[in-house]
Amino acid sequence: MSVIWVNSIGTAFTLRPYQWRLEEERRACAAILARATPPDGASAKIPIAPARGACRAEVPSEAVMTGSGPRVRTDRSTGLRVHRLDAWDRMHSAAHRSFPSRLARWEAEQKAKGLPVEGRGVRRPVFVPPFTVGQVEMGREYAALVERLAASGVKCCSIEMAGRGGSGSGLSVSEAVSRDMTRLRVMERRVGSGLVKDCVRPSKGGMRSTIRVADLVRAVCVDEMTLAEVARRHGWAKNGRIVDILKAELAAALERMRGFDLAAPRESS
Repeated sequence: MSVIWVNSIGTAFTLRPYQWRLEEERRACAAILARATPPDGASAKIPIAPARGACRAEVPSEAVMTGSGPRVRTDRSTGLRVHRLDAWDRMHSAAHRSFPSRLARWEAEQKAKGLPVEGRGVRRPVFVPPFTVGQVEMGREYAALVERLAASGVKCCSIEMAGRGGSGSGLSVSEAVSRDMTRLRVMERRVGSGLVKDCVRPSKGGMRSTIRVADLVRAVCVDEMTLAEVARRHGWAKNGRIVDILKAELAAALERMRGFDLAAPRESS
C-alpha cells in the first residue's frame, strides 16, 4: 500500500510504506533540531542542543557600580544569551497570555452594569504573576538541590561512614553532600505530609487520585510540570478551580520552604 505525501510547497508524491516511515523520521528529527536551535540573534557560541529543551533569548546584562549607585548594564556585542524555559516560565507565560481575555471579560461586566472602565476611582485589574520571585527562586533551588544529590551518587550510609576527607578549610565531597541532604530534609519537613485541599476524593473508577502536597512540589519543581499537567496526571479535569487550588497549595508550601508560615504545617489526617 502506498501513501500520498504532500510537501511544504504543495507537491504530491507517492511513497511506499518504508519511504513514508523514513520521511516521518526525517520530519521528526527536523522538528527536534528546530526546537533545539538557539533563537535568532543568539551568540554563535551557543550550540544546538536537543537536551536543552525549550528556551528564550535574553540580553546579557551585569550590575556595575557607578557614581550614582549600582546600575544594570546590557551588552549586545556578543549576541543574545539563551535562558532555558522551565515550568515557572511556562506558567508565567500562560498567565500573561490569558490576562487580556480576563481584562476584556471584566470590561464587559462593568459595561453591562453601567459602570465606567476607566477614570478616577476605577480599579482596573493588573497582571499579577502566579508566583512571587521568592517562591520561584525557592522552587528552582529545591530542584537544583535534588538534581545535585542525584548526580552525586553518594548514599546516606556512605556519607555517615566517610567522615572528613580533607584537612583544608573547604568542605570535602562527603561533607558537601551531607550538607545538601540536611538542607533537603529541612525543606521536605517544612512542606509536610498533608493532602491538597478538595483534591482528596478518588473517583470510583480509579481514574482520579488524591494529590499530596509533597508530590505537587516535586512534580512542578523537579519534573517541571505545570499545574494543569499535575491535575491531568492525577486524573482531575483541567478547570480554573482545580488550578487555583493547586496554585494556592504550592505557593503556601514554597513559603514554608523559605521559612515563612511555619506555625501551621500541613500534616496528613
